[in-house]
Amino acid sequence: ANFASNPTLNPTLRVGDHVTATIEGSDAPVPSGSAVPENTTVHLTAIAPEEQHFIGWTVKVDGAVKDPSTFLTTPDANDPTKVTFTMPDADVEVTANFKGIPTLNIGDHVTANIKDSDAPVPSGSAVLENTTVHLTATAPEGQHFISWTVLVGGEEQKADTFLTPDKNDPTKATFTMPSKNVEVT
Repeated sequence: ANFASNPTLNPTLRVGDHVTATIEGSDAPVPSGSAVPENTTVHLTAIAPEEQHFIGWTVKVDGAVKDPSTFLTTPDANDPTKVTFTMPDADVEVTANFKGIPTLNIGDHVTANIKDSDAPVPSGSAVLENTTVHLTATAPEGQHFISWTVLVGGEEQKADTFLTPDKNDPTKATFTMPSKNVEVT
């Protein structure tokens, strides 16, 4: 017996968790596994789970991995979580990828804020990777500042290499948030 694909069947769109799909001209969501006609414009939105952030897309067409930058179009360069593509005559699977947001824990008598903001960052806050963090130590009454202690991912780091101290005030320092949790005292 010989078989051929049925030309009247549309290709299937599968989207991963935390991705919504719509067809151009409609706000109705397209459930994963739906048949979508060829040459239809599909809009996708990635919605990050709590304590995670969006890091990119994975695309498969008929099971073969495709470069998302050539298959997907990002209408707003400032928002890579929203993309579009034209449905080919093949099954498409699109997944949004996320990464956990590291946390910043600071000890007593330490304040933290994010670059360009005076708002304090409470201990235990999620801070996006590559964010510049400013620290200030305030000595308790009757004591004076002597040094910083830094743990990254639970491992002690040399404070003088991890932190960039203020040239005029050793109680102030700056660092760039890594991909791991940071604790500073």
